[in-house]
Amino acid sequence: MPKFNYTKITSTYILLEVDLNKLSEEEQTFLFGSDNISETSIENTEFVQEEDYIFETNLMLYMELDPAYNLLKKGTYPLRFRDEKVQVLLSLSRSA
Repeated sequence: MPKFNYTKITSTYILLEVDLNKLSEEEQTFLFGSDNISETSIENTEFVQEEDYIFETNLMLYMELDPAYNLLKKGTYPLRFRDEKVQVLLSLSRSA
């Protein structure tokens, strides 16, 4: 399994999953602020998308997502710890 994986939930929601066992200490510190991640340390943590991000149409089609909903809005998304993996549910919006 790669370090990152995704699951299509609906045409506008994807679940991004990070396998903690496959990340180096540096990668864990970069992503989560610590190289000692546990369920308790993730419990109230959020993923922060600092700027709006527009996915390319080819990527949306590859992921079998609606290309009209290619905008990941800036904001916070809650993290969930499960089976040595961290998950974040991303909601995509229609871009202008």
